[in-house]
Amino acid sequence: MLQPFAIMRSTGIQGFPTLIAGQGDDNQYELVTNGFQPGGRILPALEQWFCKDATTPSAEAGSACPSG
Repeated sequence: MLQPFAIMRSTGIQGFPTLIAGQGDDNQYELVTNGFQPGGRILPALEQWFCKDATTPSAEAGSACPSG
């Protein structure tokens, strides 16, 4: 069961706790936050992650993502 360690290396995790996110069945994960972060930093990082690919069909209409 070494898959979690492979994910850790591929996303650049260097501290804990760390938040990674991914979507779809292709097992592609990205680093959202590395190490402890207060809520005021996690929420904008998550928003940025969700909005970076807002043109995909999985993006919900009426989201908080800026258009453009």
